[in-house]
Amino acid sequence: MKKSVFSAVCGVMSALSVVLIVFGGVFTPLSYFMPIASGLLMIIMCSSIGNSGALFVFFSTSVLSLILCADKECALLYVFFFGWYPLVKDKLNKIKKSLLRIPLKFIIFNAAMVLVELVVTFVFKIPWDNSLGKAGLIILIALANLLFFVYEKLIIMLERIYIRKYKSHVDGLFKRG
Repeated sequence: MKKSVFSAVCGVMSALSVVLIVFGGVFTPLSYFMPIASGLLMIIMCSSIGNSGALFVFFSTSVLSLILCADKECALLYVFFFGWYPLVKDKLNKIKKSLLRIPLKFIIFNAAMVLVELVVTFVFKIPWDNSLGKAGLIILIALANLLFFVYEKLIIMLERIYIRKYKSHVDGLFKRG
């Protein structure tokens, strides 16, 4: 692939990811969905461009999102988990024993979510809303883990669909450039 095509694709994907994250920061109901959607774009990057391009998109999107997005939690969700997880998911899936692989994925997810909340609270000085109480916090954690389970299945499903139906078309576009 030509360097100009590589640079253009990385730039467009970075811009699209930043727009999605900023949009999620503007419309609060989407502040959890847009980092996920931006992370799912990494499926295209990994499959068609490779990990070097995907890393470039991740880093550029992370920096620009932290600068441009008003909702720092939205940007941090991308930076600390949803942006890089599709890049390492295949490495984690190579762990043969599911008794090790599955808990490891959930530990990584939960550690990232705790890190997001700590940075939001202590670096950006956004107070933690503890009106939920302990029972509400437990429900919130359970729902977050359910979200991760669905996200993991969604990545697998979208990756299969992309490879079967669209990858050859996208790769053909890159070869023409």
